[in-house]
Amino acid sequence: MAFFKRNRASSFGGSSSANGQYDVADYTSQVLQAFENEDGTYFSNLLSLTDEHGDYLLESSLCQPEDGGSPEPWDLSVLEDSVSSEFIGLVASHLRCVRYIARYDLSSALSAQEELSKLVAIMLPKIQNEDVIWFLPTVTTVARDLSSLALKADQQQQNRITMTHEGQTTSIDRAFNSIQQIVRTCAAEKGATDETSKKRALVPLVNQLFRLCFRTGRANLCKPLVRTIENLRMLDRCPASQVVTYYYFAGKLAVVEGDYVLAEQRFTLAYLRCPAYFHTNMKAILRFLLPLRLRMDVRPSSTLLRQYNLYQYADLVQALQRADIALFQQKQNAYEKDFIRWSIYYLIDNLRLIMFRHVFRKLCKVLNHHIVAVQDMTVALRVAGYKTPVEEEASDADAECVMVNLIGEDLLKAYVSWQLKKIVVAKVGAFPTLKKALKTAPE
Repeated sequence: MAFFKRNRASSFGGSSSANGQYDVADYTSQVLQAFENEDGTYFSNLLSLTDEHGDYLLESSLCQPEDGGSPEPWDLSVLEDSVSSEFIGLVASHLRCVRYIARYDLSSALSAQEELSKLVAIMLPKIQNEDVIWFLPTVTTVARDLSSLALKADQQQQNRITMTHEGQTTSIDRAFNSIQQIVRTCAAEKGATDETSKKRALVPLVNQLFRLCFRTGRANLCKPLVRTIENLRMLDRCPASQVVTYYYFAGKLAVVEGDYVLAEQRFTLAYLRCPAYFHTNMKAILRFLLPLRLRMDVRPSSTLLRQYNLYQYADLVQALQRADIALFQQKQNAYEKDFIRWSIYYLIDNLRLIMFRHVFRKLCKVLNHHIVAVQDMTVALRVAGYKTPVEEEASDADAECVMVNLIGEDLLKAYVSWQLKKIVVAKVGAFPTLKKALKTAPE
């Protein structure tokens, strides 16, 4: 449809009614065909808002302006002999949703899609054994379209500048609650085999909840979802696309929680499992993975940066390598809007600690002694181009603050003698391995 990206594999078979125009009768014949062939994927496509049949329904009499006729001008009686009433309810809700979309009434369309989701949740406990395999594509399709429609309805509401009152349920909240109900039903299943388990739908369902949580800035709601997936160990039985999406969102959650080592592990898994030809997805993963790796002093190649057009990182890598604080601050300010838009500004800013560590390490090599004067560190910061937020040169107080932060984050084994204005560095293992030292973000 015009609102959604279309599936590459369409269910539309090119059939049309006698007058040459695709209509509800053609759609219901496709539904019958899906049941006759016991093709669950085909049926799920017929309930999808991204499938090609939706474009033809939008042009059919289903979506023409009302002229006093029935508000739901379709006859689904042809399905009654072959299709159960629950499935007919799914079809009717889908047609209702398409009709509202044709009127650009996304709020009502969302209500119709919610109704479809609730029917799925009601039907799930009744479906057992091999029928589960047939039905799971419908479950994931309905949830995906519900989350997409909720996001678009929310955007439409914002564009109209309508105020959301305290306690009022938003479009995204409604979608989240509906999908969460399906998740609970699938997670509560017991006794099924791996092949016929409803838990196989959990990863794609959780991915949709991730989308909604991060859009609303409520990442804390994602933590129980991650525990559910990891406890059930479902990732090995899921398509690569769903696994990559899961690790991407789980990595973002780890960043929010400040567990950067875990975040790096999850984004690495997403990167390794994502096919290289999905250029946009790879670029989205690398936006997070690169600063996480730079914290561990693992630098990307210039070839990788050029391949994915991540030019924002090129000068940052060079600045870290040379311990050039002035260049780092200049490029951080230059690309500030990009880093904020990608939700990684804090990750980039946190690299300053690694920069300070490099500066002090170079200073220790030059002095060749384990006792360093605070004044020497002040000079080193000035040479590296450090400026305070008000564009002043580094002072002894700034140097002391930098050293305290390095020691507090376990990036340096040392202590500061305030009376003597000296930094006493451990003679052995003064600079721990970054991967070991950087366990969590600052409190």
